[in-house]
Amino acid sequence: MLRLFFVLCVFIFVSCGDNTQDIKSAEGINNNELYKAYMKEYSEKELLTFLEGDFSGDNKDDLIIIYRESKYSNKLIGIYKDYNSGKILMTSPIPAPIESYTMKFYNIDEKVPNEILVSGKKGAHIGFAVYRLENGEFISLFENGMEDCC
Repeated sequence: MLRLFFVLCVFIFVSCGDNTQDIKSAEGINNNELYKAYMKEYSEKELLTFLEGDFSGDNKDDLIIIYRESKYSNKLIGIYKDYNSGKILMTSPIPAPIESYTMKFYNIDEKVPNEILVSGKKGAHIGFAVYRLENGEFISLFENGMEDCC
């Protein structure tokens, strides 16, 4: 638990800077199949940032996207492929920070799947959360201040 607290403190410190990068296109996304699935459902939404890596535990890169839901609301969605069925699956959208959003993969508990650390802010409010994919949805393992920054 102390290790988790230390990792979160370092993550908050690193992500407090204003490093928000608005992405106007999919430049840099390597998994076109997952990106196309996102575009099929959310083509009208502005893609703000993304992260590729394994959050589903199959050793294949998945895709996490933060997009603008409205002027005062961003959402985060995970897109991954179930290699047993061949289907591309999406998590339900969850609230995401409005400004200075940062996402990183960590294997905090040293078990599959990897956890995702998300942080950001909204005005003076800073928040962070640790999510893990369980039963096809992101569940919050730990969060602080997310209700004020999302």
